[in-house]
Amino acid sequence: MTQIEEKVINSTFKFSSPVTANSPELQALFDFIALGASERDRDRILPFDVVDLIRRSRLGALRVPVAEGGGGSTARELFTW
Repeated sequence: MTQIEEKVINSTFKFSSPVTANSPELQALFDFIALGASERDRDRILPFDVVDLIRRSRLGALRVPVAEGGGGSTARELFTW
């Protein structure tokens, strides 16, 4: 079992709300994804666990207004990160 699989199985990441631009949660998400990237590439492991983690983080809601349940980031924040 890889480090990535162990962390995902242990539910290290819990997201109570969507990640926001420049938040520590977003940086932790990116760091976590990068942690096993070379291993996944080398061993040709499909990143189903990483895709699930991105889905749970609600990264896709980064630009959705906070009032509608999103992260509320502006386009400028999105592209300067």
